[in-house]
Amino acid sequence: MAAVYDFAWIDALSESNLCVLLALPVYEQLRTRSTAEQALRLEGEFAEFGVNTGLLSAMIFKLTALPETDKRFFLFDTNEGIPFEQANENERGNTEFMNRSLSKHDVYAVAMEVFSSYKNAVLVKRILPQSLADVEIDKLCFVSVDLNLVKPEIEVINEMWDKLVPGAFVVLDDYGFTGHSDQHTAWNDFAASKGRSVFLCPTGQGLLQK
Repeated sequence: MAAVYDFAWIDALSESNLCVLLALPVYEQLRTRSTAEQALRLEGEFAEFGVNTGLLSAMIFKLTALPETDKRFFLFDTNEGIPFEQANENERGNTEFMNRSLSKHDVYAVAMEVFSSYKNAVLVKRILPQSLADVEIDKLCFVSVDLNLVKPEIEVINEMWDKLVPGAFVVLDDYGFTGHSDQHTAWNDFAASKGRSVFLCPTGQGLLQK
């Protein structure tokens, strides 16, 4: 079974046009598949906020039965880098660094190619949270958040929380990583306001369940 995860991860890396092949994070693959498969049993659709070239979402399409369902997967991204104007003082240095890396290839063109064969993939190209108004979403069962900035992440979850069905999963990509302490604190505060807590995964991601 491990080989299945490894090959899917390699395919996703290749399709996403990443220049460096990272060590295969088996736990991350298992967590991705497990949460997505659980979400498929719930009402609602999938959404990823901060897609870049689509590594995580491509993994979900490859490792689950999502392509055979009517559930849409909304893929939100500017596809032009991280909006510098949304960064706070602590985030500006990392934002500049990441934008330099992202500018090496046409992110939107890669994402279009990666998801071209999936009829239920819906790419939404505009800054968040404004782009939430571009599509109609009734219910969500799975959400991934990877915007790298605290302000838009909390704005998005505040707008989307009531659309999450009971048991829905929220995956927080940056939650436990160095350099993202503002996001860590903000997500803890948000979870506490909903009577929840964030689980820190061994790979550094956070997992919040409604």
